[in-house]
Amino acid sequence: MNIWTTFVVEWLPNLANAATAIGGVGILLAILPLLQARKQRLRDAEQWYVERYWAIQDRIEVGDLDGRLKKMPTEKDIYDELRLCEDELDLRRNGFLTNPTWRIWSGSIRVVKKDPAKTRVLERAEEMTLLREYLKTESDPIEVGWLTALVRGLY
Repeated sequence: MNIWTTFVVEWLPNLANAATAIGGVGILLAILPLLQARKQRLRDAEQWYVERYWAIQDRIEVGDLDGRLKKMPTEKDIYDELRLCEDELDLRRNGFLTNPTWRIWSGSIRVVKKDPAKTRVLERAEEMTLLREYLKTESDPIEVGWLTALVRGLY
């Protein structure tokens, strides 16, 4: 066999396999920044909701009750907190709330049914259907498989 025949028969398939492997690695390296960018957008959205929560909390008056300082939320403050819960549930349902954050926030949302003042305001509010449904079922508003969650950056 001459050198060109040896090259075509023995080395060319190996080079083609190597090129395929390098191409696959290149595609993975191109996709990773896109997934990270999506995850960062989710974190930015979550941060906005955290800032909204603290704005509501900072607005609540503090009063003296039996010599102790206690937060004394108005019905407007409670309504705003419930509205925030509703919006967080909507955010989760639409896939813009990561799983670790959901685990934290869902516990805080469930506390609503243990607070008589919040329950009274919720009963009188006309909207907030997501919140009412969640408090009954306590089921995650988004149902996706692990691969979809991974691609969406929810982990």
